[in-house]
Amino acid sequence: IEGLTAKLEEFEHRFSLQHQQLVSVSSEGPQQVQQNLLIPVQKEELQPNVEARSEVEVVASLSELDTNGNTLEVAKETKGMDEPKNKVDELCPEMVEIVHRMLSKEQNYSVDEIIDCGFMSFLVRGLSIDDVKVQDLCAFGLAKITGIREQAAKVVEAGAIVPLIQLMTHSNPELARKATFAVCNIVGESAQLRDLVLQSNVVEALTTQCGKLADLSLPLTRMLSWMFSRICRHTDNQAPLEVLAMLVLGLVQLLEFEDGKVSTHACWALTYIASGTDKQRSIVRDSGVLPLVLKNLSDENGSLVEPAVKVLLNMTVGGDSMKQSVIDLGALRVLPEVVQKAKKASIVKECAMLIRNLMDGSKDQRKSLIDSGILTMILNV
Repeated sequence: IEGLTAKLEEFEHRFSLQHQQLVSVSSEGPQQVQQNLLIPVQKEELQPNVEARSEVEVVASLSELDTNGNTLEVAKETKGMDEPKNKVDELCPEMVEIVHRMLSKEQNYSVDEIIDCGFMSFLVRGLSIDDVKVQDLCAFGLAKITGIREQAAKVVEAGAIVPLIQLMTHSNPELARKATFAVCNIVGESAQLRDLVLQSNVVEALTTQCGKLADLSLPLTRMLSWMFSRICRHTDNQAPLEVLAMLVLGLVQLLEFEDGKVSTHACWALTYIASGTDKQRSIVRDSGVLPLVLKNLSDENGSLVEPAVKVLLNMTVGGDSMKQSVIDLGALRVLPEVVQKAKKASIVKECAMLIRNLMDGSKDQRKSLIDSGILTMILNV
């Protein structure tokens, strides 16, 4: 009770309430506040259930916030477990607007405060309301909340994954982008969170979007490519091979899109995949994506060169068949120019490591290196 009372007093102080009082607080004191405003207790550990909560136990609502964000009236409504959901849904759009303002730069609320007070539940519920404006605000708010692992875990626990993934394919490009942004934050925080997202058919949503890249906005396409990179980044606990195989097909489509930022994210995703086992490298090789990677070595701006070199370097870490795929690709003809034009010493180093890996290959592979003249060029750098 004392903690709850302190929280209410903090709200009152922060917004300099002088004339407005807490609604529904009777002369019974703090105990009445406790009965009218019950804050849901957050679980300390992430639970595997990603389904949205079916009932709203208690609603803590802010009923009025002026355009300058300076006036706050706190209203408390006790909701029983059998309370009709439509009444909560009627309140939800107003609450979403208020939580959105609380997350704005002008306010001084931390994300943890908003989560601890139970306001995040309105953002999750608002995702399923048939109103693009409300859904957009909810997706944006959840994207801001999922900035760190602990907060992302609480968003998942609240049941946000399924509705967010459904909105990833929404016809409104900005709504789809913000929903994708929120999911990107979640999958990138840990392999455990990534797996929960994968179980909710996110790959199918990505496949749908990659099949119509020409119809998508550029910001959305760039966000999609970042999603691939975020899913694949957990190299110590990589996604299942069947998932990686589907993702690589999408990466082929993204690299064919020919946008610098899209290609950069796609190449980093391939780098993560190729850093694993030969089975993972086989998926990359057999997809036909390597010629598109090789093309990026000629990028005039140089931003695509580093991730492209890393893809080929990771391929040569594998067995002789993986090394041969890089040789057959024609990489030995391109690498000398890459080394000469390299703007970073790290690129030259990785080219040298790639060549060293090829030297560890078969006799024919070493002969290919010698015949290419690349060894002499490297020695003269």
